[in-house]
Amino acid sequence: MSGRGERPELADLRSNGRRATGYRRQRSRTQQGLALRRYRSVDWVHKVERGERRIDSIRVVLELADALRVPAGKLLGAALAGRLAAGAETPAAPQRPAAARPTGGAR
Repeated sequence: MSGRGERPELADLRSNGRRATGYRRQRSRTQQGLALRRYRSVDWVHKVERGERRIDSIRVVLELADALRVPAGKLLGAALAGRLAAGAETPAAPQRPAAARPTGGAR
């Protein structure tokens, strides 16, 4: 846990947001400039940087990393980047039983 007694996942969100803020500032970008570059709202960038909004897909991480011109692993932090490299991205979505899957027949 962080020093503020937060749940670990909230601390991770804040850490990821702080990293994004740091890289954005190093590159002399404004929140508005980053938002325009990624077709997002300034509010979205603000919430990500404050840890109020989760970046919940690899595609978005890669887009944000590209906009900031930083490797995705640096944006995510060492622990999460290591897990991704080891193949522990996220749990797979549960599969429906074969009988419940659409067969592609006539509707």
